[in-house]
Amino acid sequence: MISPICWFAAFLVALVAFCYSIHLERHNYQHKLFGFEINSNRRIVAFGILALGAFCLFAPVTWAQCFSSDLGEGWEPGAFNFISWVITNFFTVGWTTTIQTGLTDVTSTVYGAIPLGGGVVGQVFNLLYSLLTLAYIIALPVEIGLFAFNAVATRLSGSVIKRHLKYADHAIIFESVDANTELLARDIVDNIKNGTLNKGNNNGDIALIFCLDNDEDGERQRVLRNLCQGYVRYVFTDTEAADVLATIAALHDTAKHLVAVDIVTTSEETEHNVSATIDMIEATHREPQSDGTPRITLHCTHRNPDDAQIFDAIKTNNEPTCLHLISRVQDEIYDVLEEAPLYSALEPIDISVNPNPRPQNLTVLVVGAGDYGMQAARTTFWMGRMPGVRLNIVVVDPNARAVLEREAARYPEMFGESCDGEPTVRFVEAEAPSITTDRLIAGGAVAALSYDIQNKCVSSKTESVLIPDDARLYAFVTMGDCSQNLSYSLMLQRQIFNRFVDQGTPDYTKRQPVICPHIESEEILEALRSLDKTNGTSGGANNIMHPFGARKTFYTYNNIIDDERERLAIQLNAAYDLCFDGSIESNFDATLAADKAVESYNGKESNKSSSRASAAHIPYRFWALGYSDADVKQESFELNWKEKLQGKVTSVTEQANVASAILSSVVPDTATKDEFDANEQNNRNEFALICRLGDMEHDRWLAYCRATGMTELGHGTVEQEREQRTRAAVVDAFLSGKPNKSGAEGVRKSDILMRHAYLTPDNDVLGARGFLLGKDVYAYDRVIVALSARIAKGSIVKG
Repeated sequence: MISPICWFAAFLVALVAFCYSIHLERHNYQHKLFGFEINSNRRIVAFGILALGAFCLFAPVTWAQCFSSDLGEGWEPGAFNFISWVITNFFTVGWTTTIQTGLTDVTSTVYGAIPLGGGVVGQVFNLLYSLLTLAYIIALPVEIGLFAFNAVATRLSGSVIKRHLKYADHAIIFESVDANTELLARDIVDNIKNGTLNKGNNNGDIALIFCLDNDEDGERQRVLRNLCQGYVRYVFTDTEAADVLATIAALHDTAKHLVAVDIVTTSEETEHNVSATIDMIEATHREPQSDGTPRITLHCTHRNPDDAQIFDAIKTNNEPTCLHLISRVQDEIYDVLEEAPLYSALEPIDISVNPNPRPQNLTVLVVGAGDYGMQAARTTFWMGRMPGVRLNIVVVDPNARAVLEREAARYPEMFGESCDGEPTVRFVEAEAPSITTDRLIAGGAVAALSYDIQNKCVSSKTESVLIPDDARLYAFVTMGDCSQNLSYSLMLQRQIFNRFVDQGTPDYTKRQPVICPHIESEEILEALRSLDKTNGTSGGANNIMHPFGARKTFYTYNNIIDDERERLAIQLNAAYDLCFDGSIESNFDATLAADKAVESYNGKESNKSSSRASAAHIPYRFWALGYSDADVKQESFELNWKEKLQGKVTSVTEQANVASAILSSVVPDTATKDEFDANEQNNRNEFALICRLGDMEHDRWLAYCRATGMTELGHGTVEQEREQRTRAAVVDAFLSGKPNKSGAEGVRKSDILMRHAYLTPDNDVLGARGFLLGKDVYAYDRVIVALSARIAKGSIVKG
């Protein structure tokens, strides 16, 4: 006789297994069971759990049948026969007979074997046990059917993918189907319709692959099918993106035309995007790469700036895939600063004519210290490094103190920077709009918060004027709500105009402000643009408002897959490579093959971010020499740039190779300090203009490092610094897992050490310090300046 506890335990385990198997079927995300991730094998695990539950459910029934009834000829009670009869209950009782007969056979045994009597408790338990038995009798064959259908569908899906890719030149794989996917796919199809994405434009035949899961919107799938039908090859598949990559890698000869594969992960769940991208990178590591394998690029939208370190940790030395990390917040700030550069609020200058231009006060006002607001503050902190420009950043937020304490802990060097005793970044604790912000815009004195880096605390100074009369104002309005941003942006414009009318300063017609409100709503954005044009009374009046943040504008082919900023960063990185391998010394027009340039660029994610930042700052170098956007677009611009940089350079006039002359002037490590000083003085006489632009670029790079959280290790004598660098090299070797080399070369390659060697606030001693520590830190900044026109024209990398 089986005790009631055994019956109850069997029932409970079977019920839990049944519910958990349904849970796994309903959710197609990564799930952990006893520490193991369930993803691609989810259906197998669900069936296994269901089978385990069925075993527990039928085991007491079988035991009762096996030891309390006549089993028939040839069957004797025992362990082997017990297991055989469990299987018999699975198939004979449950499936090969009708549900009614099978249920009757099982429940009759349950009623006769459960020692609960005929009372209410026994009747209820028998009923529940019978109902669960019925559920299993139905669920087991259904699960097997789903498993079989999924296997067949997967095989068919793989065949369909192969058929679509057989003649395609370019495959775009969408890791999931959501609103962002629809926007991007719509833009791709629109480009195909208008002829900008086709064979005539060297884009080839495009195939779109949409990877689905059980939770995805059927209505959106229908919209995408209607969108793609008749214009582009497309396929919907239940196969995960990593498995689709494996299918493509196995094609080789059957997809001879396929040269590029782009996989995009654009969901709002950025942690899912990062996890899926890691799976895809590992999938490409498992598949052997050959010459016929297409170029694979993974485009991953993410949020955490430390994700770059995670990807660097899993990438191999010769990574077969290119990784394009996309931060929507950062890229949208880059985009608006490209549309309306900071210098658009300033007067033009030309340091080739006037090396010391009249000082200008650039005030960047950030209203709202959310993600967009703080990203705007960090970006303008390094992008605002221009000759003769005094940069002031004012952040307005009702929680200013808490925000400043949090941000200063992450970026102490940035928020602790000061010039002539005045902090570069200050906070005002106020709502917008409010009386305090009214007084701030009107040029009145308000209380400001700043970070005291010496005492590591937030200091509050007496009230002072943060937007003086001579300020050139560039404002970001990022308070969160679109309507609120729109309303305050219009109010801010009126307040600035009223200040001109009431006080006569600033001259509104000459010192026109730039206001950039964050507007996600496409309808509000279009209305604002129309309003701005309507209010415009002169040719430049409609340049005041530069709204940004529309989702439709961000999720486009040119912004995600074919990013111009990314190409520019690859060009700049290639210029550095040419410096290192000596090609520029022999030929100013040296180029780097595209595959080598991309391979080098893909090496480290932190270097990519730095290259993007330097590339975004190239137009500021052109502005510093008096060039307008129209000048840069001229065919002769590269030649004009080189001629202006040469100036009075006599030693390189014949060979017309300024970059080569700069590199040839680098002193060897064996030179003395006096020899270095003499050579540096000669360079500043010979290449005066290039040296000034090189200082501008180095100042920008220092600010960029501070805005990304880098800090200095401290300063001392040369001997003390060398000792610090040696200790830091040991730490760097430990963190990287690579053995530490002896001598300057081992120290020179350390990122930690570079922070100390180059994050030097005094530019006059920067070169000497770098030289004494084994590196001429000026040379490469100057070469990049000399090659800026070629980089902008895209002629460094040879296609």
